Amino acid sequence: MAGAQNLAENILAAAEVRQASMRRLSELDWDFPTQASESAFSALHWHPCRFPSQIPAISIARLTTPNDVVLDPFMGSATTLVEAQRLGRRAIGVDVNPVSALMGKAKTLQSTGPAVERYFRSIQLMIRGEWSELPEAAPPETVQAAKWYSERTLQGICKIWGVLSQDQSDLAIIGKAAFSSILLPACRETRHWGYVCDNSQPKSDREVEVAPLFEAALSKFVAAYRQRDMECSQPLPDARVINGTSGDVLSTLPDSTIQCVVTSPPYFGVADYAKSQRLSMEWFSLPIEPVRLQEIGARSKRHRITSLDDYIADLQKVFVQVRRVMKSSGTAVIVFGQSPARGDSEKRFVEMLKDVGFSIELERRRQIPKARRQKPSLLEEIVIIGSKG
Repeated sequence: MAGAQNLAENILAAAEVRQASMRRLSELDWDFPTQASESAFSALHWHPCRFPSQIPAISIARLTTPNDVVLDPFMGSATTLVEAQRLGRRAIGVDVNPVSALMGKAKTLQSTGPAVERYFRSIQLMIRGEWSELPEAAPPETVQAAKWYSERTLQGICKIWGVLSQDQSDLAIIGKAAFSSILLPACRETRHWGYVCDNSQPKSDREVEVAPLFEAALSKFVAAYRQRDMECSQPLPDARVINGTSGDVLSTLPDSTIQCVVTSPPYFGVADYAKSQRLSMEWFSLPIEPVRLQEIGARSKRHRITSLDDYIADLQKVFVQVRRVMKSSGTAVIVFGQSPARGDSEKRFVEMLKDVGFSIELERRRQIPKARRQKPSLLEEIVIIGSKG
């Protein structure tokens, strides 16, 4: 009898805690107008998905306890994983884009700031001491070298590429991620990343000093890991990064193991994520087309008659699995954006969530800051918080 009473009291206490958390989240200004600062990890690598770190940080802090598991099935630049790890939660991130997987792994290593700095210093010493003698490694055949880079810039990139090709250290992935991050600012295209995405011919002959650009990219990793050291206790919880299609990957996860899902599904018909990372895909000899074909809501699919139906159906396959892997007490925080030119994707998405069994507890609109907009017409997103139902 006492056991049953204790169980009832625990259930009641958990319900009261959840109600309090939801009340605080409902009172939150999701625009974050006075919270400009973000994790130093946010600036390490460009990505067309603009997911502010405050959203996962606040959501995870309110809706989980240490050592809970947090999932992001559309990982993007791994912001959710970074914040989960910082807060002492285990994390799983999934993305079909291999460049996203590279970023996620480089941002969530169980290494300290001093270790990352030692790695940086070893690379820096080699570059500064031997730059003129460093051999130029030939770019992979997949790189459109003459198109994207001026001759002098390409020489510098090939020297860095040669250094990284020989790097067998435990932190080599940070070097690769830093290298990936400099390819866009080093290329001849100065107008907009969309021109790279569309494989257009650049209009400028921009040249850059590659060595200091690469050193600056590595130093940002040092700063980010040192900041994490100050905010986190050791040892850090595990952050698992999986490169694959979300529905297929989630189908391999066990039932009822995820306490919180924080994610932002790809917008319908707005971006081709693999193509937007074309420069990195080329250097790492990664085929773009197979990844693009697997992307949900890719811009290149927007003219199909069934494109919106396909988009919702693809998301439904994912969120059926999301609901299955969530605990009964779990919560999903979903940031969803709709292009004004792309129909009723938001309405259809919310209806789909309800159809697969989610109970919608909160909906709040947030304004997208100008610097974060994927295109000027995208002014706002909706934050949806739901339970397993």
